[in-house]
Amino acid sequence: MGTQKIIKEVDQAAGEFIEKCPKFRHGRKEIDLHSGLACIMLFFDLEMLEMSKNLCVVKGVAMSALRDFKRPSSVAEAVAMVREGPGRGGFIAGGTTLGLARMLPYDFLVDITGVGLNKLRKVGDGIRIGAAATIQQLATSPLLHNSGLEFLIQAALSVATRQIRNMATVGGDLVSGYPVADLPAVFLVLDAQLSLTGSDRMELSLRDFFDSRVSGSLNGALVTEISFPVPPQDSRGFFVKFARTENDVALIDLACLASLEGRHFKWVRVALGSTVLRPSRLLALEDFLKGKPAEEQVLAQAAKLATKDLSILDNIRGSRPYRMEMIQVLLRRALLNCAQRGGGDK
Repeated sequence: MGTQKIIKEVDQAAGEFIEKCPKFRHGRKEIDLHSGLACIMLFFDLEMLEMSKNLCVVKGVAMSALRDFKRPSSVAEAVAMVREGPGRGGFIAGGTTLGLARMLPYDFLVDITGVGLNKLRKVGDGIRIGAAATIQQLATSPLLHNSGLEFLIQAALSVATRQIRNMATVGGDLVSGYPVADLPAVFLVLDAQLSLTGSDRMELSLRDFFDSRVSGSLNGALVTEISFPVPPQDSRGFFVKFARTENDVALIDLACLASLEGRHFKWVRVALGSTVLRPSRLLALEDFLKGKPAEEQVLAQAAKLATKDLSILDNIRGSRPYRMEMIQVLLRRALLNCAQRGGGDK
C-alpha cells in the first residue's frame, strides 16, 4: 500500500513536469515522455549512461539472456571457463554492480567467491588484497590500523551501507566500470597494482588500467589481487566523499597522499573519482606542488590548476560549474589537512 502511494505521488509530480515539457532533449535526440514514472526512470538512465559510456566493460556488446551459472574451485578453472565458453562469460563475486543491469551482457557467469581470493595480507612492505575480499573486510582489517592507511578505511566505510559492503568486493569496485565507485581515487594515490590471470600472469598499474579503460575490457583475464606499498611513515593521507546524503552515490571522491619536509611538500599524489569520465591522478597539480610551501596562496593556485583541463561531468546530479567549485574547496581542505598532520615547523 505504501509503495503504491509513493509510485502514485511520483507519477503525479512527473506528470506535471511533462505537461510543461512534453519532450526531453538529450544531446541530439528528442525523447517523448509518456508517463511520469517512465520520466523519472529515464532521467536516471540517461544520467548513468552519460557517466558510464566511457567506462563500460561491455561497451558495444549486444545484451543476451543468462543461460548458466558456474562455480569453479580454482582461479585457473575460473579463467578456463570464461575463455572456453560456450558463449560470452563473465566473472561475478558480490554482484552488486551486475545487479543494476536490466539485462546481463553475458551468456553465463562464473562465481569466483570460492577460489581463495578473499584474503588480506601483508607481504614485506606492502599490502595485498584478494579481489574477492569484501569492502567490509577492508574496512575492518587489522592490517590497515596504525599503518598510515586510516584514510583507506575511511574510503571503505564511505561505500553505500553495511549491507552493500558485506557483498561488494574490492576488485569489483575498482574494475567493474561503475561510474560512481568510491575506492578508485584512494587506490590511485596508493599507486596500486592489479594482478591478473589470463592466458598468462601479469601486473598492471591501476593508473594504466584506467588510462586505457576506454579501449576495451580485460579480455577474459581475472583480477586476482590488488597490491600497494605501505605509505612512508612521514606521509599523510586524506579522503573525502562529497554526496547529498551519507549513503548516496558520490558527486565527488577525492583522495590525497602527501609527504612534507617542514612546511614544504616533498611529494603529493591527488586523485579524483565519480565526477570525471574516469578516475584520474592530477599529475600537473602534483608536479606544481613539489617543493612548494603549504601556504594558503599556494593551495589556492593549486586548486585552480586542478580543474583547468579536467573533463568534469555535467548532469542532473550536479552541474559542471558547481562540481568545479566543490573540487577546489575539497582539494584545499585535503592539502591543508595533510600539511597540518604531516610536517613540523623548520
